[in-house]
Amino acid sequence: MLISFKAYVGKIFKNSGLKNIAILSSGVILAQIIALVCQPIITRLYTAEDFGVLAIVTSIVTMCIPLVTLQYQMGIVTAKDDEEANIVCALTFYLLCFMVLIMSIVLITIDNLNPRIFEQVGNWIYVSLPLLLFSGFAKIADSYNNRFEQYKLMSSIALIRSITSNFLKIFLGLFKVGFLGLIISQFVATIFGIRRQSNYIISKKSEILSSTYQEMKHVAIKYRVQPLFSMPGLFVSVCSFSILPIFITSLYSIEDAGYFFLSMTILAIPLSLVSSNVGKVFFRKATLEKEKKGDFYNTFKSTVILLIFIAIVGFSILWLIAEPLFSLVFGPEWLKSGTFVKILIPLFAIRFVVTGLMHGFIISGRQKFKLFLQLFFIIIALTIYFISQQQELPIEIFLELTNKGYFTLYLILLIVLYFTSKNNNEERGI
Repeated sequence: MLISFKAYVGKIFKNSGLKNIAILSSGVILAQIIALVCQPIITRLYTAEDFGVLAIVTSIVTMCIPLVTLQYQMGIVTAKDDEEANIVCALTFYLLCFMVLIMSIVLITIDNLNPRIFEQVGNWIYVSLPLLLFSGFAKIADSYNNRFEQYKLMSSIALIRSITSNFLKIFLGLFKVGFLGLIISQFVATIFGIRRQSNYIISKKSEILSSTYQEMKHVAIKYRVQPLFSMPGLFVSVCSFSILPIFITSLYSIEDAGYFFLSMTILAIPLSLVSSNVGKVFFRKATLEKEKKGDFYNTFKSTVILLIFIAIVGFSILWLIAEPLFSLVFGPEWLKSGTFVKILIPLFAIRFVVTGLMHGFIISGRQKFKLFLQLFFIIIALTIYFISQQQELPIEIFLELTNKGYFTLYLILLIVLYFTSKNNNEERGI
């Protein structure tokens, strides 16, 4: 009995790609440890208003990132061979440059028509444009790293960026430069490591750039589901969280947006530490299982068990200690961020689980249905915003309503993913 149980557990760990997850997570763990050690210093060098300004800048970048590549970079991972992957890379690179140009025009137009929108950020709002460009290129490189299972490299890049970002925040904070220190640190950290991450692309640059228009047109059509359904779905999902600081600034204050930003930063640690890395490994292993068996149920089952176990243990502990932890570690003035964390823990616990499995919609070709479900995030967000505005609800109630609405939708997504993983008759659509 004991032997069979050990064998079952071993099978789960093997199917979930635990070894690769551990490699990916090792660098991210060190990166997050550095961030956690530095954060108490950083929160004493910058004000909540400074973090609020950073929240607005990063919200714009985060909302636009899914648009700059139209999610075509996902085709690099699933391409039938390296030649096709290089063609997809060429297509994605040209799209990236074009989309950043378009967004530059849009941002300049908005800033000139209504300068008050970015008044507290000033011209530093335009840092979002190179941030978008470098972030988009990093996504392309990341897809190549995933295709060739370069998990050690991906792990080291996360560590380099964390060291750079946190060192600069502290260094610039000592000179009392305000939110500029946070923005500059964000920019520099984004570009660090791209050279190492892009070694394969650089070595194959002649093949990539020699891709013809007809070849790029062919892969654009082949992977058309990405811009038509995967990209809008991701945009809606990302936007549903990134737009919250903007809503909070509109309904309450930029200081409250700063408290919220720190809460989101801490709650996002498990997502970046485990869930996103699990998702990368899950994407590759589930794709291979789908090709061999016609479904990816075994990989899904093993991965969801692993994620649920981690979520229950980790987020339960965080719920118990959130408020005293924030007050002690970040300073008494940040107690409000701890309260926000406690309110949002149920949402982030289920988000932690579902985020690591979302590639299942791509593998099964169910992007259309995923998009339909994800549209409700925006509907829920807008509904809560207008209710809070009309009823003049306090920010705690605003967050509680957001927690309940988003939690319900994530639960529905998880149930759909379960049945999708067992269905071997769907067209992949990728």
